[in-house]
Amino acid sequence: MFRKHLVLLALVFCASSSAWAGAKCFGIDQEWHPYGDKRCDAPVPQPKTEAPVTPHRAVSVSATSELLKSRASFRADSQAVCSEKWTKRGVLDNRMFDYCMKQQSEAYADLVSLDQYADKAFYRDTAFPYCNRQWTKRDVTDAVMLAHCLNQEVEGVKDVLYYRDKFGAAAVDPISNRAIARFGSWNMAAHEVKQAVQGR
Repeated sequence: MFRKHLVLLALVFCASSSAWAGAKCFGIDQEWHPYGDKRCDAPVPQPKTEAPVTPHRAVSVSATSELLKSRASFRADSQAVCSEKWTKRGVLDNRMFDYCMKQQSEAYADLVSLDQYADKAFYRDTAFPYCNRQWTKRDVTDAVMLAHCLNQEVEGVKDVLYYRDKFGAAAVDPISNRAIARFGSWNMAAHEVKQAVQGR
């Protein structure tokens, strides 16, 4: 009987030691403390494991900013674009029309993904207005060409930042600023900077 009591006490001690090993207290692990308990004199139960939250934005209409038209509006625009492109002498090429609509739909998904930059000044104030002007005619937007243009603008910003890191802000900023003022495009700004710094 005495031996059984010893075994039971040993099990209880092991269990309490495990709980202490997982405890987190302010002053030791304050940032990740699950409950905000300031006491370090008692073990804290561990939080339940939750699925990690992905940092990427979901491709959905609700995730878009005010810059982007709704999916329904883009679909109406796409029908107009594809009908005009694939109607010859009053006859619509249905096969090419369907293919065109598929491309437009894929481009809209790309636009929603690009909308992650909507709160960035380079996109909101320069890239999107530039591309939207280029590829919206009579309030009808070509999603394929808009997405292509915006991808080029994003790449342009990345190129300018690359040259800025490599050659310095004093050398690059005046060139990129002049290009933005003249063309309103980060893609063109990157082109101008590249031309200016080649051979250095």
